[in-house]
Amino acid sequence: MGGRPKEGYRNSAGEKIPGTHDPISRFKQSDGLIHWAYGRGKKGLPLYDQGVLNIGSAVHAMADLDLKGRPDREIEKCAHDFLAAPDHLQMAWSCFREFRQWREQCHVRAIAQEKPLVSERWQFGGTPDAIVMFGNGGRGIIDPKTSAKVYSDHWLAIRAHGELWEENYPDLPLDAGYHVLIFPKDGGKFQHHVKERDELETEWRIYTLLLEAYRLEKEPSFAKASEGKRAPKKPVTPREKLAPRIEPSPRFQTMGELLRAWHVKEGVPA
Repeated sequence: MGGRPKEGYRNSAGEKIPGTHDPISRFKQSDGLIHWAYGRGKKGLPLYDQGVLNIGSAVHAMADLDLKGRPDREIEKCAHDFLAAPDHLQMAWSCFREFRQWREQCHVRAIAQEKPLVSERWQFGGTPDAIVMFGNGGRGIIDPKTSAKVYSDHWLAIRAHGELWEENYPDLPLDAGYHVLIFPKDGGKFQHHVKERDELETEWRIYTLLLEAYRLEKEPSFAKASEGKRAPKKPVTPREKLAPRIEPSPRFQTMGELLRAWHVKEGVPA
C-alpha cells in the first residue's frame, strides 16, 4: 500500500528519521500565508472556502487515477465525490483535460506511484508522488500541487524526492527532469514546470542544510555528535595572554590614569 507510513519513516536500524517535508515545514517562510489570512479576515471572509479548495484536490485525485490507467467512469465518480456545484465541476474538468492533453502529448506513463523510500546516506524518508516514463524513453519525477503557482519549497521537496529515488534505484536515473504540476485550488489553468537535476543543485544544498538544522533541533544525540565535529578553538598566544585588559570606566580617563592602571594590573611600581 502506497503513501507515507502511518508510523513515519525508519532507517535500517529501526530508528525514526524525518520525512521529506518535515524540515521544509519547520523553516518555511510564512509571510505570504500570514498576509493572505489577514486579508481574508479584513474582508470578513472565512479563512478557507472549502468548496474552492476541493477543486484542486479533485483534479489532483483525478490525475492520479488517470496515471494509474483507471477508466473514465471512475475518474468521473471521483470528481463527483469531491464536488457538487456545477460550476466547480466544470472548472475541475477543464483543468483535468489540460493535464490529460499534456500527458498524451508527452506520452507519460507512471512506473511507480507513492512508493515510500528511505535514504540511509542522508537519513530521511519520503514518498514521491510518481516516477514516470516519457515517450522518448526518459524517466522523470512529477509532483502535483494545488497552489496558484510554483513556489521555492516545491523545488526543494521534489529534488529531495529525486535523491531518494536515485539512491534506491541508481540504475534508473531521472534523466527526463523534475516536473511540478499545478492544479490551482480555485480551478485555474493547469501548469507544468520542469527543471533538470543540475538546475536544482542550489535547492539540494539548501535542503541538506535545513535537514541538518532540523535534526540539530529535534535529535539530542545528533546535536551531541555534531558538537564533537566542531573545529577546536584557536589557542591563545603568550602575547594575547599578556595583553592588558582595560576595564571600561564610567568617566573619561586621562592618559596618565590609563598608564597608572596598566602598571597596577601588571604589578609594576608606579
